[in-house]
Amino acid sequence: MNKCILIGAGEYNNEKITKDKGDLLIACDGGFDYLKKLDLDIDYLLGDFDSIKEIPNNIKILKFPKQKDETDIFLGLKLGIDKGYKKFYLYGCLGGRIEHSLANIQHLIYLKKRGLEGFLIQNSRVLQVLFNEEICLSSLCSDKLFSLFSISENAIISIKNAKYELDNHLLTNSFPLGIDNELLDKEVKISVKEGMVLLVRPF
Repeated sequence: MNKCILIGAGEYNNEKITKDKGDLLIACDGGFDYLKKLDLDIDYLLGDFDSIKEIPNNIKILKFPKQKDETDIFLGLKLGIDKGYKKFYLYGCLGGRIEHSLANIQHLIYLKKRGLEGFLIQNSRVLQVLFNEEICLSSLCSDKLFSLFSISENAIISIKNAKYELDNHLLTNSFPLGIDNELLDKEVKISVKEGMVLLVRPF
């Protein structure tokens, strides 16, 4: 499935960003300053341009006012949604000001509630939202740690084949019971029976 790739102005740790045929690559404001170092074909540059160093003249530009309700990343998501994309990879959307990181996690919730998939990627880790679904994690990852946090007030989850297993357990948004679990030798199965959960895992 083709993906929409959004590049923000947050922190980078030499993440490998690849664009395949049919993908949509959007630089969001200051994210262009990072992206221009890479040999990738940028489809759009958008934002209010309050953090970009220099605006190019060879890319499709969508400029928005500084006083607006939406973040630049959210505007990029809307563009991708309008063009029919259902999977979104977000880079440079963590680190920096904590409120920007929290806003981008909310963007993952926005996508999930619309039946779309969003992934926040940084430093070989990825954040994604799970909602009434099941996911399997490979045991072949070199990074063995993963964590689950309830976004809704309560969530019912099961975890199989991990260091710490749960069976239809109540996970709340007021106690971080799901932090720092560990992959073992078998594929880990995570089931979210009720509620919405934030998964942090190897990428």
